[in-house]
Amino acid sequence: MYRDSPTKKITVNFFGGVEEITGCRKMKTEIKPDIQKITQFIKYMHDEVLKDNPKRDDLLIDDKTVRPGILVLHNNRDINLFTQAEEDDADGESDGEEQFKFNEAFGIGQTTLAAKPPQPQESKKERIRIEDGDEITFLSIIHGG
Repeated sequence: MYRDSPTKKITVNFFGGVEEITGCRKMKTEIKPDIQKITQFIKYMHDEVLKDNPKRDDLLIDDKTVRPGILVLHNNRDINLFTQAEEDDADGESDGEEQFKFNEAFGIGQTTLAAKPPQPQESKKERIRIEDGDEITFLSIIHGG
């Protein structure tokens, strides 16, 4: 697929009714090596792999997420157990500042928190990094999957 650079080979599974949207239960795809985050992978699926499928918007709302009721697994683990991409900056570390600037949005006032609150170690989430050989599964939990 991408002959000028190495690729990552990914297995994509569709279950619980999602296979009716995609027309298959399992596919192998090759992605560019710079696709590392799950949001980048979902955008790739939407824009490249499913681009000719008129039902793709039934699965993928936009370039960053899936419809409610679609569970996404990365190597058989729910992606919600991981740090989400908007918390994950380019070098793989989150500075944590953005999540504490919600004061203005809720009409609390113009003050911002100067210090980060302590983060308990047990609540720290692992980051998803898509690697060669990974498996991504789309599963409808509404359909009864």
